[in-house]
Amino acid sequence: MTRSLRPFPAPRTAVTARLRRGLAMVATLAAFAVLGGGCGLPSQTEPRYAGPAQSPAAAQGGQKTPPKPTDGMTSEQLIERFLQASVGANLGGDGGEPDANQEALIRMKGFMVTATAEAWKPQKSGGVVIVRDPHIEPVPNGNGRDTAEVKLTPLGVLNESGQVTRWTSGTLPTANFSTVLVGGQRRLQDVPTDYIYMSESGLREWYTQQPIYFWSNGGDSPRLVPDLRYMPSSLSPAKQVAETMRWLQRGPGQLLSPVVNKWADAFEVKDNPVLEDSDVKVNLSGKAAGQSKEDLIRLARQIRWSLPDHKPVKLAIETQDFGVDTEGYVDYNPAVEAATVDQSKVYVIVNEAVRSMTLSSGTTENPLFMPGGQNKGVVSAAINRQGSRAALVTKSQTGGKSEQHLLVSMPDQSVGSAPKYADVGLAAPRLSRPAWISYPVKRLMIADGNQLWVSRTEEGNKEYDPVELGATSSAAITAFAVAPEGRRIAFISNRQLMVAPLLYDKDGNKFSIGTVQPVTTSLGDNQAVGWLTETTLAVGGKPSPRSVHPIGVGNDGPRYNIVAVTIDGAQEEPLPAFSRTTDAATEVTELVTRVNRPGFPLDYSIVSEANGVAQRMYSTSNDPIPVTPEPNPPALVTAPFFAD
Repeated sequence: MTRSLRPFPAPRTAVTARLRRGLAMVATLAAFAVLGGGCGLPSQTEPRYAGPAQSPAAAQGGQKTPPKPTDGMTSEQLIERFLQASVGANLGGDGGEPDANQEALIRMKGFMVTATAEAWKPQKSGGVVIVRDPHIEPVPNGNGRDTAEVKLTPLGVLNESGQVTRWTSGTLPTANFSTVLVGGQRRLQDVPTDYIYMSESGLREWYTQQPIYFWSNGGDSPRLVPDLRYMPSSLSPAKQVAETMRWLQRGPGQLLSPVVNKWADAFEVKDNPVLEDSDVKVNLSGKAAGQSKEDLIRLARQIRWSLPDHKPVKLAIETQDFGVDTEGYVDYNPAVEAATVDQSKVYVIVNEAVRSMTLSSGTTENPLFMPGGQNKGVVSAAINRQGSRAALVTKSQTGGKSEQHLLVSMPDQSVGSAPKYADVGLAAPRLSRPAWISYPVKRLMIADGNQLWVSRTEEGNKEYDPVELGATSSAAITAFAVAPEGRRIAFISNRQLMVAPLLYDKDGNKFSIGTVQPVTTSLGDNQAVGWLTETTLAVGGKPSPRSVHPIGVGNDGPRYNIVAVTIDGAQEEPLPAFSRTTDAATEVTELVTRVNRPGFPLDYSIVSEANGVAQRMYSTSNDPIPVTPEPNPPALVTAPFFAD
C-alpha cells in the first residue's frame, strides 16, 4: 500500500524562479500522492512537512476573510470560532481607521449579544494570548442557554511585532462562556474579559509563519538569521509588506538580539513601500545618502528575504533609484546551503561499527567508515557535509568503569587502509552525538552531560574548549542541535527543551550560550532534538502522557513520541503528521534531521533511535532501518545519522 504524502504549507521562504519550478514539481507529486491512491509512487515515501501545519491560503500569502459567526452554529462551534476571531488584534495598525486591532475587536463583538458587546473591554496586555486548543463541552441550562467552563492553557503572547513571547503570568483562570439564541442563532452572552485570546488552531489558520531576517555579527562572513514572526492573513498584501518593514525597523527579538545587527538608524523608511507586480519599491530618507552601495545591497537582500513572496527590492533615496540589485540573495541564507548539499546518504551503526545504510553494487564505503582500525565499539558518529572529516563516540570498560570517548579522524588517511582516528581527550560516562557546524566557523561540538565542548580548529582533532554559559544559565546539556547559520542552539537539559543564542567571539575564538528560553512540548519528556526548518524543531522523548492534539470529535488520538514544535513553542504537531493509528510505546533517545530547504516546504527527513533500534520516519510510521547488504548474521542497527 502506498504511503501518501501530506502537503503541509510552510513558513514563507525564498522562492527564486528555479525554486518555484522545483516547488511546483514537489506540489504536483504531493497532489498525485494524496489524490491518486497508489499510482506510481514507491511503497515507502518520506513525509513532506515543514513545521506545524497552516491553512493553504495562509501559506500562499493570500488575503483571507476573517472568521465571523455563521447561521446554524452550535455553542461549541461558536466558541471555537470566537477563539480564532482575534486575528490582527495584536497589531497597532498603520494610522488608518479602523486599524487592524480595532477591526478585530469589532469582529469579535459580532459574536456577542448587544449588551455583552457594549460592556466588553478586555485587556490587551501587550498582545494576544495564544492558548492550546481547549476542550469545549457546553451544558444546556434551559431556555436555550448553554454554558461552558473552558480550561485555557497559555502558550505565549503574540505581540505587536508578530512575535510570540513567553507567557510569565502563571495559570489562567477557567474561562466561563455562555450562549443564547438570538433570532434563532447562537450568540455569546458571557465571554472572558481578562485578555484577548487566540487558539493554537486559530494561529495556524489565520496567521502565516513569516520569518524576518537580520545580519549576523561577530564573524568574517555575515549571514542572514531568521526571526520567527506571524503575519495576519486578514491583511491585504500591501499592508503585509508595510507591516514587515515596521517589524524590521523595530529590530530583532530577544533570542536574536545578542547575535545579529539591528537595522541601522541611517536606513529611515520615508514612505510606505510600494508593492507592484514585479517588485517592491522602498524609499529611504536622505540619511541613507552617506551609506556605501555594499551596505545598501545588504539592506535590500535583508528586506527581500523578509518580505512575503520575496519579490525583488528596489531601493531609492529621496525617490532617486540607487541601482541596487538583490540578485544572489539566496546565497546569504545558510539554510539554503545546508539543504542543497547532497544529504541523501544515511549512515548507521551495525555491530558497533559505522557504515552506510545502503551500499549498492559498484559503490564503495566512505574511507572514514571503512571496517577495521578504530571503527569499533562505536556508540554514535558524525561526518561533515563534505565527507572529509568524521567523529566517533566509542565506549571502553576499564576496571569496571564504563566511559565513552570522542575520536576524530586524522587528516593523513591512507587509501584502502583502515581509518585512523585521534582520541582528543574528551571522555564521560555518556557523550552526546557529536555534530559538525559550518557557521560562523567550521568546528566540531559535543556535550558530555554537563557542558558543551567545541574544537578550537576546523579539523577538530586537537584541543577543545568549553562553550561558556551566560549568567542566567547553568544548564547541563545532554543533547543539542545548532541552527544552520550557527547563531542559535536548541538543547536538552534535565529533560527540558531550551533554545538560546549562540555567541561567537572571533578575536578570542570562543563560543558562549546566551539567555536561555524554555520551549514547552506535550511529550512525557524531551531527550533528542534537531532542526526541521529554520524556525521549527523536531523533538523526541517519552510518549506524551495523553494526546493534546485530537484527530476527530471526541477522539484525542494516540500518544506520540516525536513532535514538531516552533522555536517559540506556539505551534506543535505530533509526527508522523499524516497518520496516527496506535499509541507510541518507545522512548526516542537519538534524533537527527535534515534541515528543510527554504522555498521547498514539502521536503524533510528524520532518523532516530528508539529503545535501541534505528528507525526512519515515513508518512504514516517510524520503521526500523534495513541495511543493504544485510549483515550475516543479522545485527542490531542503531544511531542513524545524516551528514552535518
